[in-house]
Amino acid sequence: MSVAGLIGVTLALEEGIELHLAGSSIGIDPNDLAVKLPALGKLSVFDLMS
Repeated sequence: MSVAGLIGVTLALEEGIELHLAGSSIGIDPNDLAVKLPALGKLSVFDLMS
């Protein structure tokens, strides 16, 4: 769902939950136990443990 391309929300099984604000997206990926951040990319719990 998107409003004029400025604000949007994505809910999906593979992608998880994402909030889109003015071209950048912040989200949570439940399959990978990861947080998606605009400047850092995807930060996974599994990557931090190894």
